[in-house]
Amino acid sequence: MLIAVQGCGLKPRSGIPADIAPAQVISAIERQSQSVETLSGTASVKVLAKGVSETATVVIRYIKPGLFRLYLKGFAGIDMGRISALADSMTVYIPPENIYLKAGRDEDILEKLFPEMDLNVNMLEMLFNVTIPPKEARENYAISMNRADDQLELSMVQGEAVFRYTLAGRDLRLTSEEFLVEGALIWRKTLSGYTSYDGVDFPEKIAFERGGDSFSIRFSKCEINKELTELDLSFAVPASAERVYIENSR
Repeated sequence: MLIAVQGCGLKPRSGIPADIAPAQVISAIERQSQSVETLSGTASVKVLAKGVSETATVVIRYIKPGLFRLYLKGFAGIDMGRISALADSMTVYIPPENIYLKAGRDEDILEKLFPEMDLNVNMLEMLFNVTIPPKEARENYAISMNRADDQLELSMVQGEAVFRYTLAGRDLRLTSEEFLVEGALIWRKTLSGYTSYDGVDFPEKIAFERGGDSFSIRFSKCEINKELTELDLSFAVPASAERVYIENSR
């Protein structure tokens, strides 16, 4: 009997606390968004854009906020592209063509160079950060919560715009976030398969939907909050590579 009682006592309590307040839920969302300072990992990527499905493997290094390096590999490990995004500049190298391009971060060069992958800087940043109204603007939002079993849904509404977050369990893990305007879904991000990396809970799979297109990334290897610098995000462009320019990228 003693063993049985002790065993039950070791089980973690489940369920969202009955007395939880919206401010606590928002704090939990912000903590998760702020927990990842750096990330190094390998992941499989699947994109469905304009009715066409594409898959790739990506090797990523990320430094918050919004600095990253990506190596894209296609079928049979073919090197498709290398991308470095620093504070105010981007470098893209395309090995099959042996060409490279340099541009500002505000130029949509990823969408132009990799249209089949539906890549853009803002979406990549959203994978690692929660989109939530800033503190100084939240008094302008109507905040409400709904519960269902082991889940809680928090909505922040201003006019026709709605930010909606779904969290699960007593530890309030974020499982989805959505942005709607006039009842229409603008985008949705879902997170699943949380794993602990040196005390930081991070989802194994992140999916993003927007305008009928979808982008999902599943990590097979990941390191969280290991030391990285901007030097770790750069790569050497071969001397033989030709620099090219596209519209609005000079």
